[in-house]
Amino acid sequence: MTSQGYYDLLDAFQQSGCALCQRLRHDEKQYLSSLLYEYVTEWDVHQAMRAARGFCARHAAQLKSTGEGVLGIAVLYVTALDEVIKTLDAAPVDTPILKRLSGQSAGTTLSAKLENVRDCPCCHAMHAAEGRYLDMMVAGLAKSDFLAAFQQSNGVCLPHLRRWLPLISDAHQLKQVVLHQQSVWASLKAELQLFIAKYGADWQGEPIGAEGDAWARAIISLAGNLPNG
Repeated sequence: MTSQGYYDLLDAFQQSGCALCQRLRHDEKQYLSSLLYEYVTEWDVHQAMRAARGFCARHAAQLKSTGEGVLGIAVLYVTALDEVIKTLDAAPVDTPILKRLSGQSAGTTLSAKLENVRDCPCCHAMHAAEGRYLDMMVAGLAKSDFLAAFQQSNGVCLPHLRRWLPLISDAHQLKQVVLHQQSVWASLKAELQLFIAKYGADWQGEPIGAEGDAWARAIISLAGNLPNG
């Protein structure tokens, strides 16, 4: 049976930008909302917060910007802070003997202990989601509806293309992906060049049009999923 995620991916190909980035942005928001309102008291969630020392900068910024679920955020960050406080409480004394034995200062040792030992919970979930979408995209190349949706789309961003290509074992399917992506980026390059020409003081032709945001689309196309993209 075809999953709902597959149809969501087809719908995303009809939108601007990388379809996989769009789905992951949607899934990020859904994951964070669900976590804060449904799973904030779960033991494994708190263990993940301890190991990750909280959320990464990207997902922490998303949490802060929404202004929602603040009680859940507070509950989770009590746990994260408790972990780093315990680590500091157990700090070794920086004596010459310890330094000679370890070859490192106590500060260096403590810094290493403060490093997160796993990805932030949302990053962990999104890595898994990304893998599922990539598997759908590989299988989808054998389906006419997927191939048509992809070939009518703006392709995928460079980071996701790099992750997709090694998974495609069929030479014909690989060629179809590469040819479409080449076409998408060639058109984008032409828009950038037209924008540059029209931006010049000596331009006498039509005013800047759809190519006016080509610079922004170029950034997203090569960088991938931006925090607020």
